[in-house]
Amino acid sequence: MTRILRLLGKVYRFPVMALDVNESSIQYLNILKESNFQDDMRLKTWGMYEWANIAGVVYTLLLIFGIYFLILFYTCPATYQPDQCAQANCFGIIIILELLVNFLLFIIYSRRNDPQRWLQGVALLTTVKGAGKYCLECNRIAPLRSHHCKLCNMCILRKDHHCFVTGACVGIANQRFFIVFVLWASIGAAVGSFYNLMYLLRHMESNIYPFGWLKLLAPVAVVRWIISYEIFTNTAICVLFSICTATSVVALIFFGSQMFYTLNGYTMYDYHTLSRKIELHGDGETYSERLRMIFGHYWAVNFIIPLLCFPNQLTADVARNLFSSYSKDM
Repeated sequence: MTRILRLLGKVYRFPVMALDVNESSIQYLNILKESNFQDDMRLKTWGMYEWANIAGVVYTLLLIFGIYFLILFYTCPATYQPDQCAQANCFGIIIILELLVNFLLFIIYSRRNDPQRWLQGVALLTTVKGAGKYCLECNRIAPLRSHHCKLCNMCILRKDHHCFVTGACVGIANQRFFIVFVLWASIGAAVGSFYNLMYLLRHMESNIYPFGWLKLLAPVAVVRWIISYEIFTNTAICVLFSICTATSVVALIFFGSQMFYTLNGYTMYDYHTLSRKIELHGDGETYSERLRMIFGHYWAVNFIIPLLCFPNQLTADVARNLFSSYSKDM
């Protein structure tokens, strides 16, 4: 059919033009379809990220309160005397308060990672004009050390990473609360793991050597429950014991890595990008200066009580490094 139209086009010129227009239109429509498909896929992907963000926060809250109430009302009374459970309850309340306060402050202060909030203070510290880049999403100039997060819908100054478990980006304003949160999360999960283990050793498997401990692992416990070798209650506690143990280890690793990055003057994003690590000098000159940059004065007290009255301390050198650093791929 196309050949016939082309032959006719040699005799009648106007159909050729019409044919060319139609072919161009088809190509244009194909490009539009491909572009729309890519946009749809991008929207679906970010929609999944948003749901993952919500699911992470819900998981965190359920785990915090789930562990506390399970220990308080079930595993501890079934294993220890009332006075011992009262002590565990007091310690549990302290852990819950530390976690919730730092979690809420992390979310609230995440909006303060906006670079525009820091520009006035930097202008007072140093006269060096900050080098910038244009952020298409924010439609404004942003410092080179800031990075746009589509989930948070803003640029994040000194971005470390986006944490799906806490639902926001870790940046210069809220990193202090994130570090304290993961420390107490590790402690709380370890305590939960201990009380669940004591319950399992008393009511499920007391002889863990040499291979009895395998029964306490979540996959093994679930299989034993499916084949009717174990009751559901013990299986559920085995699963929670495994979750608590894994959470404690992961949170402790996060705490150690965050302190390592902080003491070296980098963020996770900075440190693990080789070209940036080579070209970018770490923020601050001493450990004390770098800790004050994140936690403010009396930094160690923040691990017990958040010192909101002592904000991040940026020296002129740190401010210059944040707002005037150049790197080829920032």
